[in-house]
Amino acid sequence: DLGHAGAQIYVGDAYYFGSFGLEKDRIQAYVWYSLAANDNARAARLLNHMLTELSPQQLLEAKRRLDIWGPGQCARDLEEAVSNKDK
Repeated sequence: DLGHAGAQIYVGDAYYFGSFGLEKDRIQAYVWYSLAANDNARAARLLNHMLTELSPQQLLEAKRRLDIWGPGQCARDLEEAVSNKDK
């Protein structure tokens, strides 16, 4: 949430690999890598790679999520992911 590219990549990796009890979510990973990509070459490479993995519909959803992203989003996303896992 504070714009730290390293932390944003870390969250993206957690979604990409399904780490820390999160379900794999390539769309969320794309969102977090996108947030970091302006300040980090690794994030830009990861984001570019993901363009080959996501369908056009998934990319549209990722872009929609980026459009509504705002402060506090990380906490909301993680709460939702944990809540969905418990269901």
